Amino acid sequence: MPRTQIQHIKEHIERSYRQGAWHGPALLETLQDVNAEQAAAKPITDAHSIWEFVLHCTTWIRVVERLTFGELCEPSPDEDWHQVSEVSDGEWQRALKRLDDEHRRLLDVLSLVDDSILTKIVPGKKYPYLILLHGIAEHNIYHAGQIMLLRRVLGVVNPRPYQSATVVV
Repeated sequence: MPRTQIQHIKEHIERSYRQGAWHGPALLETLQDVNAEQAAAKPITDAHSIWEFVLHCTTWIRVVERLTFGELCEPSPDEDWHQVSEVSDGEWQRALKRLDDEHRRLLDVLSLVDDSILTKIVPGKKYPYLILLHGIAEHNIYHAGQIMLLRRVLGVVNPRPYQSATVVV
């Protein structure tokens, strides 16, 4: 049976998040070997920390999930860019787990819809779900690039090579 557009989009989101993106490390790969102190550091004036990017990505994955259920959802500025309140290994691991949990929930939600949703307009927006769903993958990739730059500034190298994309036909 041919794969649906939703299946292709889910794979695209997964590659942008976990591994297999053609461009380089996916979002989760950029977080390998980053500890709480490094994640909270702000080595560039007026820039976000790695931790803040993780919280921001978690928020937007959750927003896309809620929008896919047809809810009106727009995060407040505080929800969009959380401040890190407590820097500890435990809190950092919880932030990473929340990111992963939200990603998995989004993929589960996408398993409940079919291609007909892709042309429907997202509640409260002027664009269809096709744009929204590709957009969350692009959002992951965009912030993965920013995290890689912060890693370099912090001197955190990634000793494990990323997994290149596998083409499924």
